[in-house]
Amino acid sequence: MEKSNISEPQVTGYNVEQKGEDEIETVYDASKDNFRYFDESDNPVTVTGPLTIELARLYISLDGYRIQNEETTSEGTLFYTNYYPGGLNETDYPQIWFWLTTDGSLKVVYRPYNVTPVLGDYVDGEKQYHSFNHVGVITLHFNDFDVPYEAKRGDYITQTLFNDDEKFEYIRPLYTDGLSNITTGSTTHYDYELGISFTVPYIEKTYGNGITGFQVVQEDGTVIQTVNFDGGFLANFSSGLLYRINGKLYLIFEGYVLDTSSNSRRSAVLIYELERGTNKIRKVMDHVGGIVVTPHVADRSDQITVELTDEGGIREIQVVNAQGQIEMRVPVQEGQKRVTIPASQLSRGMNVVNAIGDKRQAQKVMVK
Repeated sequence: MEKSNISEPQVTGYNVEQKGEDEIETVYDASKDNFRYFDESDNPVTVTGPLTIELARLYISLDGYRIQNEETTSEGTLFYTNYYPGGLNETDYPQIWFWLTTDGSLKVVYRPYNVTPVLGDYVDGEKQYHSFNHVGVITLHFNDFDVPYEAKRGDYITQTLFNDDEKFEYIRPLYTDGLSNITTGSTTHYDYELGISFTVPYIEKTYGNGITGFQVVQEDGTVIQTVNFDGGFLANFSSGLLYRINGKLYLIFEGYVLDTSSNSRRSAVLIYELERGTNKIRKVMDHVGGIVVTPHVADRSDQITVELTDEGGIREIQVVNAQGQIEMRVPVQEGQKRVTIPASQLSRGMNVVNAIGDKRQAQKVMVK
């Protein structure tokens, strides 16, 4: 197999495959069906027999669909209502359409697609994720924000992301057998003997299956890297987000940290940068304790919220971009509990939110 010489991942094309056969369903049989609608005077009208094009349009609109395109063929008229979003052009792949047959009946057609981007560097396209057993494998969802449109998410294995040989790699989770979750709350109990109901507290503890890290494994079973989550972090799911922003690749895990002293858990996230050329996995971000910045990964349209603690006499919030430049300063008034920052005013990629006061606190936020 020929190796890629592309130093940075880039979309080189699309694999478009129809998944299975078209599913065709008759929604109006001209020989036996009818439907009703109300005219402009709110009088009921019953339609029977073959449908005209105008009545077919009416039936489709009453079914909650909007016709985007129409096409006349030798087999009847086609009313296209939905297109698969993975195409470069809006009408590349029709997904749902109504078919008015020559006898005046109306059918609806569903066509399933599998459209995935071909990435010249680390997604070969010849070997898909289903080549591996899904059990015990972390799913990678890839999002490319360096193209004019967001590349479709998909499950990928990699060839040159973690090393530069011709073997494919995947990542598998590391599990713990210890305490993985604490749930607290209350429940209502009804005492039939006394004839009253009352609330009782409960604490539920779950053990095992907490994801504490991952290993990069070659297809022949060789472990080439092991990464252990630190700070007591446990991942929520056996899946990760793979982002490309400004030419850099980030691997993101969402999860939590257990606080056994208060029988609770705090939301947390770990973000690693996959350094091109060195194949190193470097932790660049975590959200545990200190000021709380949400969301961890923000769209340009998002409002980023900074929840302030009572510690350290915070006087100002600063946002610093990846080049070390201060992009925003927001003064904090005494007693103020939160600061809101428009993500549209920040640089794409990693930014550091600094809380300036007697005690310096910092968190990072990624802007797509």
